[in-house]
Amino acid sequence: MKETNRFQLFDNVRVLYAILIILCHVALSYSSTVWWFYKADQYADWALSLYQVIAAVVMPGFFFIFGYFFLGGYLKTSPRKFMSKRIKKYLTVVLLGVIFIVIPLSYYYHIMTRNMGNIGFLEYVTQIFIGINGEPLNWYDPYGAPFPDLKFAYFWFLQHVAVYTFLLGTMFLLGRKLAGRISNERIKESFSKLIYSSGFLLFLAILSIGLLYWVRIYFPLDYWTGMFGFIQIEYANGVKYVFAVTAGILFYKSNVLDKINKRLSLSLFLVGCGLFVGALLFRNSIPFAFVSGDASIHTFLWSLYDFVMSASFVIGSIVFFRDYVKTNSSVLKKMSTCIFGVYVMHAPVTVFIQHLMGDMVTSIVLNIIIQTMLAVILSFSIVYFYQVVKKHIIMQLKKERERNAIKYFEKRFET
Repeated sequence: MKETNRFQLFDNVRVLYAILIILCHVALSYSSTVWWFYKADQYADWALSLYQVIAAVVMPGFFFIFGYFFLGGYLKTSPRKFMSKRIKKYLTVVLLGVIFIVIPLSYYYHIMTRNMGNIGFLEYVTQIFIGINGEPLNWYDPYGAPFPDLKFAYFWFLQHVAVYTFLLGTMFLLGRKLAGRISNERIKESFSKLIYSSGFLLFLAILSIGLLYWVRIYFPLDYWTGMFGFIQIEYANGVKYVFAVTAGILFYKSNVLDKINKRLSLSLFLVGCGLFVGALLFRNSIPFAFVSGDASIHTFLWSLYDFVMSASFVIGSIVFFRDYVKTNSSVLKKMSTCIFGVYVMHAPVTVFIQHLMGDMVTSIVLNIIIQTMLAVILSFSIVYFYQVVKKHIIMQLKKERERNAIKYFEKRFET
């Protein structure tokens, strides 16, 4: 597959993932147990399951795509420049996102949800979000959100990507130095064949399932905490993310995607979708569905189910798009350029729509469908409009510089 086609393919898949993430966060508003910026007055158990299933398949997909393109970008330029540029970009967006999106939305949640009296924005930032003076005596959160409110919210993904960039970049640098000390080419070749073999990938998958089960004994689903005090993480899914990044790198290096034929691509996608729908529709009938937090067989079975569902959906969706979705669609191309911006903007857009609608529609299903559609349309439209305006301004500035340069040389020529 050509490099340009490969980029367009993954961009198209990310459009699907972005839409699912918006649906995921809209559904989270109708869960009675898990925190989100906007909480509806109506609740449904299946809304939480919808959120959990989407997050289970989509986030590993984003990490897989990150891993897939990491090595190619890393090898094309200076490793240190690559790492510093990427890390600065990710952490800058995280910082600005927290200041201009997370804090205002958290303040909105505090005013609308907690019965702690009126409080000004600046007082909220210092006393509740940062928690300078400690936990208030009247602290109350109906969804169990801990004090203080200090969090990265959905920007945790970029935070993790920055960490992975640093760790992977450092690891590859050390690997290069170690390889330079090994003079025997046969050893290098044998090691390379082993690492990029399908057997090694299968070994990592089995190891990851075991680790996933072990971690979920101690850390249940939807339990978020701070690793080293500042890395926002849900340990119950962390193993899947590490495997997804690793698998992305191995798939890129060994060209696995090109070896998956059309029939297998459809089979993988149908298996992933089947497990996805099955977990959602039969959540009350499957005894091990969404079970975690103990050393039971049910925790192991859900870890296995979850892992297979995620892997088959992620790989299946990519090769399904390659074989069955028109990649040169003009609409998809325009939407694919907006993915990063939509990731940043979808939360405030979604909360704005939900606040305006309120309980206008009594059906939770209709609410989620309508709000998701509006949030998708508005998020992509805002980002696309921003890109058009930005491009226009840049073109005008470029023309202005060219005119000034021409005037300057005309004057010099006259004199």
